Amino acid sequence: MAKFRVLPATTNIGICRWNRFDQDGVSGKSLRRHSPPLFNLAWHTTGLFWDGGANDLESLNFGPITHPDEMASDLNDVLDYLINHEEYPLLFQQTFGEITISSAFLSRAISQYTRSLISQTSQYDDWKNGQYNLTDIELKGYEIYRKNCSSCHKEGLFTDLAFHNNGLDSIYSDPPELEGIHLGRFRISFDSMDLGAFKTPSLRNITLTAPYMHDGRFATLEEVLDHYENKIKITKSLSPILFTPIKLSNMERKELIAFLKTLQDDLFIKNHSQEKF
Repeated sequence: MAKFRVLPATTNIGICRWNRFDQDGVSGKSLRRHSPPLFNLAWHTTGLFWDGGANDLESLNFGPITHPDEMASDLNDVLDYLINHEEYPLLFQQTFGEITISSAFLSRAISQYTRSLISQTSQYDDWKNGQYNLTDIELKGYEIYRKNCSSCHKEGLFTDLAFHNNGLDSIYSDPPELEGIHLGRFRISFDSMDLGAFKTPSLRNITLTAPYMHDGRFATLEEVLDHYENKIKITKSLSPILFTPIKLSNMERKELIAFLKTLQDDLFIKNHSQEKF
């Protein structure tokens, strides 16, 4: 019998998109990084994961499947399950032209499905397409976003796909059991200026992806704004644009958050055509 855990259909992708940070993995341990969302990854060409450690989707699929704290599965058992499934062999043959279900075909299938997860039908998108009028408070929030956030969270994807140290820490410990996951891009580049630099997350659907930052340390957007106002740690590798704190009044915070809510893509989130997967 296969020794891997088959998650419910609504969970397989969901745990990587909207999961709470405090949810345990299969091992019972809390995961040490906040899972990034999976939408719009077809345009992420600078590397995946918070530190850019994977070059493309095909190269990262088996990590979560086999990691003891995530899905804790044996890849051979996964393939055996698919080979003996009543539907998958025919689907793989129709897609790849071969009877054999290999790990390469499995990775390509998962990757292509992930690339199909596109979020582009929010109120913001409707506004840009002339199909929605932002309210006064949302418009004011948009201007605050453009002034204070857009240098990293560029319109469109709402990320510049780059890696920045945003002042979360001044000391970077590296215990062996963590394999450098809190060192940021430095873990990949070994460039001291990449120490503590993590990939800019998209602001799309940001109201649904709490907690925030690579390690989920902030529970709310208010806590994120508190950080950028008065809690930035000054280090050599800090992104230069953050040497000046982002100070917003209470009203400006409300306006900014009102705009961020327009980036929530309800059509994408409630897409029932995905349920069969």
